Amino acid sequence: MKITASRWVPAVVAACSLFLAVSAFAADETYAVVALFGDDLTVVSYQSTTGSSLDRNVQQHVALNDGRYDRLATEASMTAIRNALPGARIEALTIPDEALAGGLDASLPSLIETVKGKLKEPDTHYLLVIGKYRGDAHLKMASGTIGSGKLEGIGFYIDSYVRMKQSNTGESGRGFVAPFAYLTVSLVDLRTGAVVRSESVSESMTRANTGPSTTLNPWDAMTPEQKVRSLDVVVRKALLWAVPRVVAPA
Repeated sequence: MKITASRWVPAVVAACSLFLAVSAFAADETYAVVALFGDDLTVVSYQSTTGSSLDRNVQQHVALNDGRYDRLATEASMTAIRNALPGARIEALTIPDEALAGGLDASLPSLIETVKGKLKEPDTHYLLVIGKYRGDAHLKMASGTIGSGKLEGIGFYIDSYVRMKQSNTGESGRGFVAPFAYLTVSLVDLRTGAVVRSESVSESMTRANTGPSTTLNPWDAMTPEQKVRSLDVVVRKALLWAVPRVVAPA
């Protein structure tokens, strides 16, 4: 079928106008990003119990003083905003994690005041806050999930009891270690002080204690470098999923 200019020109013009309007909207929006969860990580050791629904896992909190994961989260979130809203102006902020110690609802008024005092662009419209989320342990496996109790923030979950088998090699062993990121991403309107949208996300991966390492504690089945890299991966993956849904929901 032959399409005449009279049919497609108006459609092209309308599409271009819409694209320019969306681009202009994105370019007009300004965002500040702050991550307030990376002051510590938790090593959770599963404890086998029967006849109780209580969380009896052993939890060890490890202080992190270098700000690594707050910086990583801020960079990943800024990338996600740029991908979702090309042209948006974004500013990264560094604020002590204690600013969110009382939870977002309780801490929001003082957090907004702190943020406004640090902004290079005082007319910034939105603040993206990344904090900790507490939820049920659902650690991702090749098929389904595994875990018990509650997880929060970032860390590692260790199970020394469950029998594991590698689907690709057939190797079997006992136990696994799983890096996890349980985070909440919230968009705050700095002009009204209201939380516009929030998304809680949990991301994880499991490393089975199989092969030559089966004589080890599952915690030792990964090198320190592997642990750092795996935690980087789950933090980035969590934010690249959640941030677009908060700043540009479908």
